[in-house]
Amino acid sequence: QKRAPALVKNSDELLKRSQEKWKSSDLDESIDAALMGQAKLKHAIALADQDAAKRRIAKAEDDLEDVNEEQQKVQKDLDAVNETIGLLNQTAQAREEQKAMEAQMEAEKKLATNKAETADKISAAELALKTADTVQAATYAKAEYTAATDTLARAMTELQKSEFQSAQMSADIARKQAEQATTIAQPIYAEKAKGDENRARADAL
Repeated sequence: QKRAPALVKNSDELLKRSQEKWKSSDLDESIDAALMGQAKLKHAIALADQDAAKRRIAKAEDDLEDVNEEQQKVQKDLDAVNETIGLLNQTAQAREEQKAMEAQMEAEKKLATNKAETADKISAAELALKTADTVQAATYAKAEYTAATDTLARAMTELQKSEFQSAQMSADIARKQAEQATTIAQPIYAEKAKGDENRARADAL
């Protein structure tokens, strides 16, 4: 309601009007008002969901900053290890230990980067889907919207399996599919909303 108070207010008024028309046996106007009220309420809910997705992205960005700090710490530790090993006797064992430590540090740094990049791409796909919700893409671009939802679910599953490259590719595809769904649904939704508004004005006369 904080995100779209006017939509919520209009929805309440239309639903109230629907009840009044129903009581007065004016079924056609009652149904029209109810449908418009539901549409405006769904729009308001979709906008609220979009804000929630933006907050999740902001959190992901904060998490990415934490990861960067951790990477810097890991790099400092790696530098310290290299300095320490440099002071050791140049034996075969010392060289092998150095290689093992460097490999471990590099693997940890790569893992942290992959997790952060994957989470960022998934958040972007989620936001694209929420944007599609604001124009009822699930209805007006069902195939594209469903494909985006399924692809995003696959990306999340791949992330859980630590299949980062696959998860990033799936998330990018899901985002593009959601954007395509929005592009398709936008004019249809706008035309429908305009028609509903014109009908409401005509009914009000």
